[in-house]
Amino acid sequence: VLLGAAIRLYGLDAQSLWYDETFSVAHSGRTLAELFDVLKRDVVHPPLHYLVLHGWFQVVGFGAQQARLVSAIFGTLSIPLLFLLARRFAGSSASLVAALLLAVSQIAVYFSQEARPYAQVQFLSLLTALAFFSFLQQPNFRRSVLFFGSSAALIYTHYFGAGTLLALGVYWLIYRRDYSPIIFRRLAAVVVLLALAYVPWIVAVRSAGRLTQERLVSTSR
Repeated sequence: VLLGAAIRLYGLDAQSLWYDETFSVAHSGRTLAELFDVLKRDVVHPPLHYLVLHGWFQVVGFGAQQARLVSAIFGTLSIPLLFLLARRFAGSSASLVAALLLAVSQIAVYFSQEARPYAQVQFLSLLTALAFFSFLQQPNFRRSVLFFGSSAALIYTHYFGAGTLLALGVYWLIYRRDYSPIIFRRLAAVVVLLALAYVPWIVAVRSAGRLTQERLVSTSR
């Protein structure tokens, strides 16, 4: 973990912001109302990462290095999470190797030094997987809530987070006979709640898209 943190923090501000990072930093520094308006019209960016940046800027100040530090923190925290996830399937030696590979992974370090949501998605994907396997082991209310919360945070960070949830669903389908039948009902309840939790964002994006289209038509006329 210390090795991964050192690699991610080294040269964190060595390069200037590129276009996508500029989008993250500039808009996250706006007021919440302005930020949501931009994200709804932009469509391709769910809001959670930008809300995290917005709150972070209030605490540590505004700037490129501060924004990249958020990704470096998420990237570093992913290393012990991968170790814990790997321990569910392998011994401690193999799990340590997995964590080491993530610590020095070129692409993982790259995303951990960028003011974009990908390191946060990585962290939340691992957290969601851990919560899922904990839920399968003992599907009580607390673990159900943890799985729901991490899943909701994941898909509100990036649309591709749904791929992680799909993969976990496929795992359960393959190995469902190894687990209690009660899991299906609770898992279905979590899926329904996730869909309901995502409805406000879908409605907001559609409303913003319709308004933008009306403005374009008006301008054209």
